[in-house]
Amino acid sequence: MEIAIRTGRRHANDEQFAQAVEVWKEALGAAYSQQDFASLFVLSKNVGEVCRRLASQSKEPLSLLQEALEHFDYALGVINECSLRNVLGSYKALYCSVRRVEMERGRVMKQIREIQDGEAHLQKEKGAIECATCGIGSGEMVLDENDGCYYCRTCYEEYYAAERETEDELPCKDRIESWQKTEGPDNSGDDEETMRTTYQEHRANCSNESAMEELAAALFDSKESPPFSTQARILSDGWCKDGLLQ
Repeated sequence: MEIAIRTGRRHANDEQFAQAVEVWKEALGAAYSQQDFASLFVLSKNVGEVCRRLASQSKEPLSLLQEALEHFDYALGVINECSLRNVLGSYKALYCSVRRVEMERGRVMKQIREIQDGEAHLQKEKGAIECATCGIGSGEMVLDENDGCYYCRTCYEEYYAAERETEDELPCKDRIESWQKTEGPDNSGDDEETMRTTYQEHRANCSNESAMEELAAALFDSKESPPFSTQARILSDGWCKDGLLQ
């Protein structure tokens, strides 16, 4: 048993903590079967200390700290089981080891509480945020930068999926808006009057349907589309009645 304890310590001194824990845990099983209480105390203390050191290097230390706490509790349990509390004063080395385990246990308990309190605080903050759509706020919450509101992931993705489908169904939306933006007090009247004059002059000179079709083709084949309201008003003046637009 002494060989296993020393081998584990060499690994720990070389910062090969995983190997040290492996050796000591194997020795713990042998010590328990032999009811070697002294070795059980020392091995449990050593495993607890190494688990605490590993926790300080881990991004998720809680499980390692809990394992360290279990081994410290076991080591102190051995002292209590063997009724050694009353004679600790007579054995300085044992007394120092027990006090060290108690201090290490206290530090581990503090670290565990801090981690658990932090997780509880985060959970409380997440729970305080409700989805602006469904009002539930369960699961992952997403901040929509367009309106500054929080939405659950499901509502957020469903909304933008529906918006993309709407845009796909209306490919001419941007073009119509561009027509409307080009209209204004400075040019809309002139454009409308020009189109109306062109139509009236041509209609006065036209005596057959083919000439009217030519005008319509010229209007819609032009590279720059006239303002949307201009087209609508001219068409309502009589083109539909002549059968040019169906």
